Amino acid sequence: MKSIKQINAEYHGNLYSRAKLFEKGSWLEESDDVLLDIVQKYIEDKKDVRILDLGCGVGRNSIPIAKMIQNNGGQLVCVDFLAIAIEKLKKNAIQHGVSDIIQSHIADIELFNIEPKTFDIIIAQSVIEHGVENKENFLKVIHSIQNGTKNGGINYLGITTGLEEIDAKTNEQLRADIGYSATYEEMQRCIRDLYNHWEITCEEKEPYREEYIKNGKMIIWKATFFVFAAKK
Repeated sequence: MKSIKQINAEYHGNLYSRAKLFEKGSWLEESDDVLLDIVQKYIEDKKDVRILDLGCGVGRNSIPIAKMIQNNGGQLVCVDFLAIAIEKLKKNAIQHGVSDIIQSHIADIELFNIEPKTFDIIIAQSVIEHGVENKENFLKVIHSIQNGTKNGGINYLGITTGLEEIDAKTNEQLRADIGYSATYEEMQRCIRDLYNHWEITCEEKEPYREEYIKNGKMIIWKATFFVFAAKK
């Protein structure tokens, strides 16, 4: 049986090979407006802002964020475990004129080292729960993110909860391919506890549904995103 990471790699690899950034037809067509608004409000007139985007993909959020900090001496570090994602990111960065702002790394989120108090903003959008093997590793990654954030800095998390995968033809409930599976309420309690000494600046609940082909079958992918931001 394939591992969760292998399954996620196949899904994202297939998507990145056929879909283009900011073009209609997939969730790559638009950035996360909530995230961009938070970043814009935080940076304001700040100089030399350092931002880390974990699970950056091909640049759905990285490209517009790089444009925001392009003229203030900022740097954006982008991490993804897929080589095709980083390859496409580099091409997109050149196309959008921000290649000098972005530093990219191919790395597993469980193994990527974040130096303490290095970043003003750390983003993990729909990546930790998919990129870890279990809850213990999920918590370790969150702690690493927290430790890597400067005092006064921001963490932005988008986490898939309550994931269901359903065979569209038979309505059969399938195994949900996710490393750490939790209900929305469980994740909300977990993250609130982990950030109990931080200032919570955003908390939203976003239903999501997608249909795609997996192993020759049309699959309905249903979940609720837990969107969370906090200031250290």
